[in-house]
Order: sequence, then structure tokens, then C-alpha cells
Amino acid sequence: MPEEVKYWADEERNMALPPQDLMREFMTLGLRPGVPPPPSPPGPPPLWMEKRPAGLRAFMEAFQVEDLDHDRLRRFTKPVYVAYGDRSSVVEKIKAERLARIFPDCRVEVYEGTHHFAPPQRLQPQRFAQALLELWNRADAAR
Repeated sequence: MPEEVKYWADEERNMALPPQDLMREFMTLGLRPGVPPPPSPPGPPPLWMEKRPAGLRAFMEAFQVEDLDHDRLRRFTKPVYVAYGDRSSVVEKIKAERLARIFPDCRVEVYEGTHHFAPPQRLQPQRFAQALLELWNRADAAR
């Protein structure tokens, strides 16, 4: 999985960047090559955005030091729904495929024209809502 290895190496390198550069590179890395990041909203950024780089660094550190208990996840028998956009980095597809191998009842859907920063639930809310209703109905039926 060289793409995934490169992705995580790039993310690790990004974590050492100053906050503005970190955010730009994080967004670029989360998208397929050639997909432009969404424009910044007008006006000054909200105050909570100042915490975003530190939050990203905390997530990355947690990914490096914590082990996920895959056996425990495999014992989760409820339905799982994973949606990702076709304009997201290929790593999102890799992660979705991994989750589908771990969870015994996992449905993965790709949403055309969406990505991590313009997600399916925002750009295709009817389809996303229908998928959630189906998921909840399957979970209720399994009780």
C-alpha cells in the first residue's frame, strides 16, 4: 500500500509546519490530485479555528501511539455505514475498504463530486439521509 504509506509520511511531515501552512497542506493532502480546496469563507476566521492545528496534531499523535482493537471491532454486529467522496484522497477509499473488512456488516458508498471538505451529507443530503434511514431500519430489524 505505497499510497497509504506516502500519505501518512506526508501527514507526519505536515505536522511540523506552522499553523497556516499545516492547514493548507492538510486540506491539499485530503483531496485527489488536481481537486482544489474549498475557498475560505469571507471575513476573518472564527476563533475556534485557532485550535484546529493543535487538534490535528493531537489526532496524528493518537494515531501513532494507540492501537485499535480490531478483534473487538469485528465483534460489533450492528450495521455500519461508511460514505466517502470520490474527490477525496485515495486514502479515504483505502480506509473505507479496511473498515469493510473489519466490520461484519459494513456498507460502503462512494458519493460522486464530494470530498472530505464538501462531504456527502452536505452536498447530497437526500441520498445520505436515505442511507441512514436504511441503516437504522436494518439495525432495528436485527433486534
